[in-house]
Amino acid sequence: MDVKIRRVTILVVICWSFCAAQTVESEPETVVRAMLDSKMPGVWIEGNVDKQLSRMGDRGCVALTKVIAGRKLSSVEMERALVVVHLSFGAPKIVSEKADREPKTALFVLNWLEMAATDPELVTRIRETRAYVQEQYRKATQDQNTVR
Repeated sequence: MDVKIRRVTILVVICWSFCAAQTVESEPETVVRAMLDSKMPGVWIEGNVDKQLSRMGDRGCVALTKVIAGRKLSSVEMERALVVVHLSFGAPKIVSEKADREPKTALFVLNWLEMAATDPELVTRIRETRAYVQEQYRKATQDQNTVR
């Protein structure tokens, strides 16, 4: 009987820890730093990162500027920065802070990346990301104006 109680207790603690880890919202800089500094090759996206960034909007891009400040980014890091910007504006309507729905810092970051990029394909992706962010913002503000 004592062994069963221990097993159940251990199982409950493990399940609780797993569930708690899934629901904790990380600080924007922590999420962005984890994405940029990953040892994984290429660009990867975990579901929880996507979920967290999609609720940040421009706050995710502010965190990005803090993480990349003073760094010379590699092409892979630039690609990852683009993913951060893209995900941050995937659904501006769900960003809790209204001010973070507007891509002020995002556009600054994209301009900086475009000036720093040397690969023409990367420059094209930066421009596409800029157009995407601007369109997402336009849609969000248009939807907001039609709701009234």
